[in-house]
Amino acid sequence: MNFKLQLVFISIFAVILLVIINEYNVHQLNNQNIVGETMITTADEASYFSPARNFLKNGVWKDSQIGKSAYFTRTPGYGSIYMFCELLYPSNPYKILKIIQISLYFLQIYVLGLLIYIITGNKKRTLIFLFILSILPCFSGFVYYTLSESVGTSFFIFSIYFSRQCVFNIKQNILKASFFWAITIMVRPQLLLPAVFVCLYLFFSHKKAKYKVIIAVSFLPLLAWQVRNTIVAGKYPGFHPIYHETNQSLFRKPHALLTDYFRIIEYRGEVFHFVAYQSAYGGNEGIERSLDKIDPKYRADYREVLINYQAAMLSAQKVGDKIQNFTVEEKNFIQYSELKLYELQHKYELEYFVLTPWRSFKYLFFSSNMNLNIYQAALKDNIFIIFIKYLCCVLNLLGLFSGIILLFLKIGPFWKFFIVSVLFSIIYLVYIQRFNEERYLYPFLPFLYLFTILLIEKKPLLLWKNKRSKGLV
Repeated sequence: MNFKLQLVFISIFAVILLVIINEYNVHQLNNQNIVGETMITTADEASYFSPARNFLKNGVWKDSQIGKSAYFTRTPGYGSIYMFCELLYPSNPYKILKIIQISLYFLQIYVLGLLIYIITGNKKRTLIFLFILSILPCFSGFVYYTLSESVGTSFFIFSIYFSRQCVFNIKQNILKASFFWAITIMVRPQLLLPAVFVCLYLFFSHKKAKYKVIIAVSFLPLLAWQVRNTIVAGKYPGFHPIYHETNQSLFRKPHALLTDYFRIIEYRGEVFHFVAYQSAYGGNEGIERSLDKIDPKYRADYREVLINYQAAMLSAQKVGDKIQNFTVEEKNFIQYSELKLYELQHKYELEYFVLTPWRSFKYLFFSSNMNLNIYQAALKDNIFIIFIKYLCCVLNLLGLFSGIILLFLKIGPFWKFFIVSVLFSIIYLVYIQRFNEERYLYPFLPFLYLFTILLIEKKPLLLWKNKRSKGLV
């Protein structure tokens, strides 16, 4: 049978398995968190899709919150895909969106097969590796969710595939690589770091000016978006602009500072979100409830912080929807934090520099990414499901260590650039961001798996005679 046809069959099998599992999961949810009778909604959905709905109604791309952040909370990539679905089938755009996301997953599996073949140079091993990937649920957990990871991962994979093809045939692949990188970073700007690393490699590894221009064009949509945001805000609002002084919501400067306070001692996003809301608007009881979530040894320091934070947030709430700048209490909290943050970071140095990043790392890599409700409820105690969860965790860790080891082996510069970009992205998640959800690792999981395959092909450990394959050069 034709090899590419075999890849298609495995991709079809992966989609059938995906649909069976996810439809069963949707059925088990019994309309809880289900939107359009077909997809799983999320807290982030409004910030992705309401700008598209408002644009169709009044020609302005903004969500429904009050404040200038409404114009640029999210890049418009995923929202634009939803808008296309709304135009195509306005009575239930989610049905079209689900078809698109499943179709992208099909293409994702197929392209991963091509990437694996580039690495192995062996059809039989490629099919085995791809089949394993296609049946493991950690690689498909968000396809039915209204999240940018669901489509961003697919575009990320397409970008890497065509970028890798540029190494040997830039003429036929550079436009495709540039096109998919542009989409990837507009859908999921958190993938900008791999985009920059890979595109820099392509930029400097080819001498023709036209190729350099095409590569640079990948970043024009994001640059245009940043310019537009700066014009709207009156100043550069930052790369991830959820905060602004005109916002009538939690997302003001004191909330950003509270995030920095809790990055010292906490890694669980759900704990921080609880504290941020309760301590802002829950009065004295809210502060006490918040302190209950904090380790007793930190409570004295953080009680003072939360009292000042509450005063700042309540002062902004009193001004209401006409607020245009920081209140006096907010300015006091900002000034207070200039010294207090530094003090706590050094008082709890071990937590800040070591323990909290380590706990954030464990949270990401000791999570199976088997996020569907059926795995957390109906099938939670199933021995087979427990085994698969552990297997997914082991594969994720193995992929990470494989990537690190590969940096010290003789492999092609493309892979080294890409591996470094993935490792730096992970460092950013665990050391800078710290508050993570397991889905933040989701776009990188297929590539961690590929790193393991790369290592196997480089050092076969007596599994088979290693023939020099295309992917190692």
